[in-house]
Amino acid sequence: MAWRMWIYGFVVCVATLVPAAELVNTGHRSVLSEWGRLLGTQVAGAYEEIGTPVAYAAYVLFIAFIGSVWVGLPLLFAGLPNWRGRLRPRSWTRERQLRRVVPFLAVAAQAGSAITQTRGGRSSAAHRVAARTQRLEIEILGAWRGAMPGRNRNRRRTLQVHARQVVSVLRMATHRIDQSPEDGLRELGLLLLQIAERQAEGRVGALLDEEQLAGIEPVTVRDWERLKLVVLLGICAMSAVGAHALDVPGALLPYAVGGAGLATALLVYGSRARDGLDIIDSLRGIQRP
Repeated sequence: MAWRMWIYGFVVCVATLVPAAELVNTGHRSVLSEWGRLLGTQVAGAYEEIGTPVAYAAYVLFIAFIGSVWVGLPLLFAGLPNWRGRLRPRSWTRERQLRRVVPFLAVAAQAGSAITQTRGGRSSAAHRVAARTQRLEIEILGAWRGAMPGRNRNRRRTLQVHARQVVSVLRMATHRIDQSPEDGLRELGLLLLQIAERQAEGRVGALLDEEQLAGIEPVTVRDWERLKLVVLLGICAMSAVGAHALDVPGALLPYAVGGAGLATALLVYGSRARDGLDIIDSLRGIQRP
């Protein structure tokens, strides 16, 4: 997810530069005029000598600020600036493995909580657990990414087939919830805990044992992630061009482009918005119904 945040930050940064330049160009004139009014002097003659350097300096500082935000926010959400007891060098691969474990543990905890509920609330809770388990399929199908240092097609194909078999097992466990909610939730929770443990150990090729995958046909999936990203970036670019063609004021241009990008992101990735809140709540020790 971090690389997507880099791209989103870059789009926002580029979309903000043009209106920022206009704001700085007009803003420093009013500031100098206000200084002249307070001091009782005229600054019109000194505008070319004082105003232009001030404008350039403010513009450079603003660009530096946007660049720091563009670089800092992805790093912040990626978990890099963790200064609590950093006793050894951080491993990107290791941190990615641990971050992927959290959603599985959260859904497993929700499955255990659903078992303890009464029959009236167990049905709705089981439905929510099944829906969130389905969203974890993307994490399982992409667990092999970053695990291979080289481009070995045979290894990649083997890991992909294994991931699709694991998804098939989870779907079968989810279907059992409709037949026997208590047994299905218990089986699903144990499977999620096992997958989380294997991911934490870096065993992306053995998320489940061979005995559990015996006779299981891999599911057929289509990777829409790249197409979604292209659509999102394309709509952001078209919204910027359209806003410029409609003579949208420079101060409103970043809001127009950002609003179009946000609306598109909600349409494309809206099903994962609840997952992000669940991850944050699980880290804070909060469990929502």
